[in-house]
Amino acid sequence: MPTVSQARCDYLPQRLQQQTYRQQLQTQSPSKINVDLDSVVNVDSNIATKRASAFLETPLSKVATAIVAVAVVAACVGVPVALTVGRATSNKGKYHASTTSTTATTTTSTSTTTTTTTTTTTTTTTTSTTSTTSTTTTSTSTTTTTSTTTTTTTTTTTTTTTTTTTTTTTSTTSTTSTTTTSTSTTTTTSTTTTTTTTTTTTTTTTTTTTKTTSTTTTTTTSTTSTTSTTTTTTTTTTTTTTTTTTKTTSTTSTSTSTSTTTTTTAVPPTYMFWSFDSNYNDLYNVYNGVGMNSPTFVSPGYTGYGSALSVNAINSQYVLVSTYKNMTYTSFTWELWAYPTSLVNYDNLMVGMCQTPTTNKCLYLMIRQYSTYFAFFGNDCWSSTIVSLNEWHHFGFVYDYSTLTQYVYLNGYITCTHTSSNPFQAMSGAITIGAINNTGAATPYYFWTGYLDQVAYVSRAKTAAEVLDDATLVAYYSFDNGSFYDSGPNGINGTGVSLTSTTGRVNQAILMNGNGQYFQATGFTLLGSTYRSYSISIWIYKSSPALGYGTIIHMSSLTTGLGWCLPILGLSSSYQIIGLNWNNGMAAEVVGSVIPLGVWIHIVTSYSSTNGVRLWVNGTLIGSTGPFTYAPSGGPNTLTLGNSLSGQANCATGSITKGQFDGMMDELRIYARELSAMEQSFICHLCNTTGLGWCLPILGLSSSYQMVGLNWNNGMAAEVIGSVIPLGVWIHIVTSYSSTNGVRLWVNGALIGSTGPFTYAPSGGPNTLTLGNSLSGQTNCATGSITKGQFYGMMDELRIYARELSASEVYTLANP
Repeated sequence: MPTVSQARCDYLPQRLQQQTYRQQLQTQSPSKINVDLDSVVNVDSNIATKRASAFLETPLSKVATAIVAVAVVAACVGVPVALTVGRATSNKGKYHASTTSTTATTTTSTSTTTTTTTTTTTTTTTTSTTSTTSTTTTSTSTTTTTSTTTTTTTTTTTTTTTTTTTTTTTSTTSTTSTTTTSTSTTTTTSTTTTTTTTTTTTTTTTTTTTKTTSTTTTTTTSTTSTTSTTTTTTTTTTTTTTTTTTKTTSTTSTSTSTSTTTTTTAVPPTYMFWSFDSNYNDLYNVYNGVGMNSPTFVSPGYTGYGSALSVNAINSQYVLVSTYKNMTYTSFTWELWAYPTSLVNYDNLMVGMCQTPTTNKCLYLMIRQYSTYFAFFGNDCWSSTIVSLNEWHHFGFVYDYSTLTQYVYLNGYITCTHTSSNPFQAMSGAITIGAINNTGAATPYYFWTGYLDQVAYVSRAKTAAEVLDDATLVAYYSFDNGSFYDSGPNGINGTGVSLTSTTGRVNQAILMNGNGQYFQATGFTLLGSTYRSYSISIWIYKSSPALGYGTIIHMSSLTTGLGWCLPILGLSSSYQIIGLNWNNGMAAEVVGSVIPLGVWIHIVTSYSSTNGVRLWVNGTLIGSTGPFTYAPSGGPNTLTLGNSLSGQANCATGSITKGQFDGMMDELRIYARELSAMEQSFICHLCNTTGLGWCLPILGLSSSYQMVGLNWNNGMAAEVIGSVIPLGVWIHIVTSYSSTNGVRLWVNGALIGSTGPFTYAPSGGPNTLTLGNSLSGQTNCATGSITKGQFYGMMDELRIYARELSASEVYTLANP
C-alpha cells in the first residue's frame, strides 16, 4: 500500500457541483448557441469563463459546437456552419420571476352557550339636551367568547336569580355617553393558536324578599344658545319574592374542530457516497452501512486524506447497507477507487445489490478473471483489460437507460460497451460493498481483497468526459479571490506563503515579487506512481529579471522540497522555458524559446512512456524527448510553485536555474494522463486572440459596401457578393457553409447566392471569433473581396450553428 500524505475533504459536494455545471454544458443542444450582445460589455478575451476545464469535458465529437463572443469554436474539416447577425427583436432587459405560494388553513370552532336566568330589573329614564345622546343599557347574565386564528373555546354556564337596578347618566352636546351594567358575565378571549375552556357551574338556592324604594335621577345640562332643562324622574318599584329557588341549569356545548395535517416525506437523494474516513456512513446519512466481520481502515486513503476501507476474502469482510436503493428503469453511474492486493481467478466483488437472482435484478460491479465486469445477472459487460495488483485504479460503471447500454471504464477510459434487450429492474435488495449478497444464498460471497475508497453513485449516466475527469483530473486551482482551494474532484487544497492576489489571466492570480514566496499542495498519489502519465497546465506572467530566473513547478516527496525531487517546469539562465523529467539519472528535457516579459503565456508540460516529455507554449508543441520510463517516489508527491525551497541546493535541475520565480501564475491544472493536442488546445482557449494564425474574414464589406460571405477553397477565395447595403437601417444577414452547397449568403431572408460544393481545411483546433475588427489579421490574413479595417455601426442578435440552416429557418430568423 503506497503511503499518501494529504487529503481531499468534502469530495462529493464539490464534485457534484462541478458535475452539475458540466452536465448543463454538455446537455445544451450542440447545434445552436445564442448570444445576446446586450450582455457583452467588453468583447475581449477576458470575458471567457473562468472554469475553462469545462471545454475538456465536452465530448470531442462535438468540437464543432461554437461558443460565441470571443470564445472557442472547434473548426472541423467539412463541418457545416451557419452564422446570423440581425436586429434585436426580443424584449430586452426583461426577466421572469418564479413565485412559490404557501396557503395556510385556519379552523375556528365556536360553541353555543345556553343560559337560564330569572331577572327583575328597575331602570330609570334618560334625559339629554340638544345634540346629546344618552344610552342606558342593562344586561344580565351575558357570556362572550372571542376567538382569533385557530382557537377553540367552550363555555358552559349556569346562572342564578339576579335582581338589578340601573340608573342612567346624561351627557352633553356632541358627546355620546353609554353606561352599561352587567351581571353574571363570563368572557373568554383566545388568540394565536391557543385553546381555552372556561366552565362556570353555580347551584344556588335563595329565599329572598326584596324591596326597592325610590331612585331619583336629576340631570341638568347647559349648552350655549340652549335652554337649560332639568328633568327629574322618580320611580318606585317593589318586588317581593317568597321562597324562590333556582335550580342548577347546565348547558353542555360541544365544539367540533377541523384540522389539516400536512405530512412531507423526505425523498432519498439521487446520489450516495462513502468516503470510508474511519466509518461506514454515507455522506448524507441516508445509506449508512455496517461493517460485517470486522473490516478495518487504512490511512491515508486514495486522496491522501482520511482513510480507505480494508477488507479481505479470508475473513468474509464487507460493508452492508440495508437501506434499499431503487435503481429500476433509470440511468445511473457507479464510480470508486480500488486497490487490489489479491485477485482470485473468478469473481472479486467491489459493489453488489441483488433483489432476486434472476435476469436484470442483480447488480455486480467486480473483477472477473482479472478484468472488469459489469453485470445485471444475464446482461453483462466484460472488459478484456487486465487489472494490475497493488496500485490504485479508478473504476466507472455507467448505465444509460435511454439506450439500455452499459459502459465499463478503467482509469477514465472505456473498456467495454454492451446493449441489452431489457432494462435493469431491481428496486430493492441490500447494497454490499466488498461482496455480493444474493438473496438466494444464506450468506454473501465473492469477496474483495484489498482497499476500497470514494465509492459514489449518481442517478444519471455520466458522459465519457466526466468519467475521464473524475479519474484523471487530479487538481485544479483557479487562485480566484486569493483562494488556494482545489476545484477538481479530489479536493487537494493547497497553502500559500506570503502570496498576494492580483488581477490574473482569468479573474485573479497569485503574485510572487519577493524571496520566500510560494504555493504548495501535497497528496498527489498518482504523480508518485511509476510510469504514470501526467500533464500540468499553467499560465505564467514573468514580470522582470530582477529576482533571477526561477523554478515554476517543483515536485518532491517531502514538503521541504527534498526527498525524491525534481523541478519539472522552469526557466534557464537565459529565460528559456524548460519542461523536464529524469531518465535513468540523466535530465530528459525540452528547451523552448525565451519567454517575453510583461505578457501572459500558457504552458503545458506532460509525460508519457510513449512520448516522454512534451512541452507546449500557447497551444503550439515545442518538442518532445521521445519515449522513456522513469521511477518517481512511489508515494504521494508534493508540488511547489515559484520556489524549490531546500531543493535549490540538493536536487538535480538540468538546465533549469534554481531560485525564486518573479511574476504571476494562474489557472493551474494537474492531470494523471497525457493530454492530446486537441485537449490542450481546449484548455488554452485564450491563447490565440490576436486575429492571426489560421485566419479568415467570413463576413464583411467590399470597398463599395457590398455584403460578402467568404470561405477558402484550396488557397482561393470562395465567396458570394451581394448588393450594396443601405445606410441607417437594420439588415439581417446569414452566411453558411456545407460541403454540399459551399458558401451561401442570405440578406433579409432572401438567398443571394451560393458558391457550389467544395471542402475546406480549417485550423484543426478551437478558433476565435472577433466582431468588428480583424486585429493583426488586417495585414496578415487573406481577405478576398472583403476590405480590411474597423466596422462602424451596430450589431445585434448573433447566432452560430454547427449546421447549415434551411431556407425556412433563415426566413423565420429574418422575420420574427
